[in-house]
Amino acid sequence: MYGLYVISVVYVCYCVYSRYFKWDTVGFEDANEHSFEFIKMDTYSDGHVITGYTDELCTDNNAEYLIIDYEFNNKKMKFVTTDCDNYAFPMYSDTKIINRVFTRTMISAKINGEDCTEELGYYLGPNTNFYSDISECGIDLNKILSMDCNSGSIEIIDNIGSIETHELPWVPKWNPSVI
Repeated sequence: MYGLYVISVVYVCYCVYSRYFKWDTVGFEDANEHSFEFIKMDTYSDGHVITGYTDELCTDNNAEYLIIDYEFNNKKMKFVTTDCDNYAFPMYSDTKIINRVFTRTMISAKINGEDCTEELGYYLGPNTNFYSDISECGIDLNKILSMDCNSGSIEIIDNIGSIETHELPWVPKWNPSVI
């Protein structure tokens, strides 16, 4: 008798809730929908901006490297490459983006005791691995950070609480997988 009463109350609550509130359902087809939005691209030579593009991607034969600012799922990110003639935007197709249940992310980064978390965090990329799965050249810290990255050490703390220390110069490599 008590079981029938509980089932009836649950059913009435379900009917009322579904009548006045929308159910947010996420299916497997929604899991691979990602949005890339181009913001701007700057080309650099000798550490100075040569040109900046806000409406399109362009190549510049005199550029040493380029930095693309974009948004991925409403989160600001940056991509740097020295291959100024052979790059693509978006950098990843939907099938190349890894959807992990739990991702190891960078919480804090310090170079010689000076905080660089925000600047370095922009370059983690959608797979939170500093684009190491698509870029062979790696990221030169001197090109993306406004501090000396030639000597000393970098200390990175992740969301699990582990601390990684690397001697400089260091090409950013990050394994976002917990396992």
